[in-house]
Amino acid sequence: MGWNEIHSQGRHQLGYEKISRNAIKAPIPKFITEDVNFIAFRFSGIKAMVGY
Repeated sequence: MGWNEIHSQGRHQLGYEKISRNAIKAPIPKFITEDVNFIAFRFSGIKAMVGY
C-alpha cells in the first residue's frame, strides 16, 4: 500500500494514528527526544506496531 491508501484507511483498520508518549507502556529510550511523534500502524486485525 502507498501512503495515500494507508492514510485513507480507518485508524483501527489498516491505517495509522498519532499517539501520545503517555499511551506507550514500554520504556522509551533516552535518544528519542520529546519532539518526536509516535505513530501506531494497524495490521492483522487490531494488532498495532508503534514507530517514530
